[in-house]
Amino acid sequence: MQLSRSIDIRDANGQIVPATIELQGQVAKISFAQPIALNSKLSIDLNQVKIMGNDRIWELETSGKLGNLNADIPLQTIRLSPSISR
Repeated sequence: MQLSRSIDIRDANGQIVPATIELQGQVAKISFAQPIALNSKLSIDLNQVKIMGNDRIWELETSGKLGNLNADIPLQTIRLSPSISR
């Protein structure tokens, strides 16, 4: 899978959430401009992803940082079954 910087992040009301995107190989690091409140629901749309191989389901690991901790905290593994447009 090859990611692009075209990643849209929206809150539960459909409003864009300000963030910067940094790509590190197959990792997209999203840094939010403001802290995200607990129990917030976000929609993260990965656009223009190039898929290699015939896999039908991908697992993405998510992690985050809390406060001034200098470590990634595992949050959740997400299973994706992408829709492919040609």
